[in-house]
Amino acid sequence: MIRLERETKIKGKTRKSVTYAITSLSRDKANAADLLRYARGRWGIENRCFYILDTALAEDASRVRTGNAAVAFSAMRQSLLNFCRNLGQTVRATIQEHAVKPLVLLSRLRIFD
Repeated sequence: MIRLERETKIKGKTRKSVTYAITSLSRDKANAADLLRYARGRWGIENRCFYILDTALAEDASRVRTGNAAVAFSAMRQSLLNFCRNLGQTVRATIQEHAVKPLVLLSRLRIFD
């Protein structure tokens, strides 16, 4: 059993929270520092991927929720995110650039040279 206490400050306001988790790792396999690193790693994934998908691409607001369409749209958003990372650009900058220069997009996707 893990109890993780957090204190965060946003715009001068302090917020405290407590999170609990269960692990199958014994104390021999993972000490408190290891467990904290695992918990922080999970938030790294959340912040690096899911947060961007929701804020830049409004994934949570999508009305497509069932069947093949939901899977297809999710795959397209993930592909866009990977494409932007490979370019070294933000999602917003990539979308804006290709909206103005669609031939650059087609060239980068090797659809048109």
